[in-house]
Amino acid sequence: MSLTLKTAHLNALSLKCFALLLGYGLWHIISQPYKVHSTITVPLSFYNMSKHHILHAPDTVTVQIYGPRKSMFTAARTSTIHCDAHQLTPGVHTIKLSDEQIFLPEGVTLVHYIPSKVTVTIT
Repeated sequence: MSLTLKTAHLNALSLKCFALLLGYGLWHIISQPYKVHSTITVPLSFYNMSKHHILHAPDTVTVQIYGPRKSMFTAARTSTIHCDAHQLTPGVHTIKLSDEQIFLPEGVTLVHYIPSKVTVTIT
């Protein structure tokens, strides 16, 4: 009698484990294509800068993006905003950020920058 009870309990436990793994697997597969909005903080970098000047600008910009849920993790780790500083002369400048300045994973689109303009000081 106890052997039958033990076997029934193990079968119920293995069935529960199987159901748990199956449920997680289905959730993982089904939730991948969903598109979501996400707000991430992205580093701001400048290139083509004169070696004789010092640039003062914010280190990061907050960005709202939209795309597949699985791409959001990659976007948060790899996205950067690149600004060309070649034509900046000494003084205070306001740079309007555009879609072309941020590199996002495929399928992820930019909704907007926060702020949309960055103040840069060149000395």
